[in-house]
Amino acid sequence: YGAGEQSLFMCVLLGETTNPPFNSYLVCQSAKLLSCCNGPFAMQVITAVEVVTAIVYIPFRAVIGPAVGVGMSYNILCSKSARANLPLFVRVIWTTVLWGIGIGSIPYVLTFIDILKLHLGGDMVAEQQEQEL
Repeated sequence: YGAGEQSLFMCVLLGETTNPPFNSYLVCQSAKLLSCCNGPFAMQVITAVEVVTAIVYIPFRAVIGPAVGVGMSYNILCSKSARANLPLFVRVIWTTVLWGIGIGSIPYVLTFIDILKLHLGGDMVAEQQEQEL
């Protein structure tokens, strides 16, 4: 219909792809604070969840999301079908929400980059910390 339904479904797909691992990550962060969840097995599970979440989250939120967002923003704001089928107010709101979510993901993207450096490049991080001292 040219009313932005494909853009909506693309946003939902990108968001829901990162949702399960991200929610697992948040649960693990809360579990770390509990005395019952600090054993060796729990820490291995938490580490695995952190790495899996980082591997999923970084590409979707730092690469795919912004690339899709640029195309969607152009289509929603500038295409003839969007101008014909959607009021300007709705187009501006959708675009603002789209970029708000993307910008809001930046701190977590940076956190997950650090997690990957820590868990997958531990020797490199340790060497850098020793050099700084």
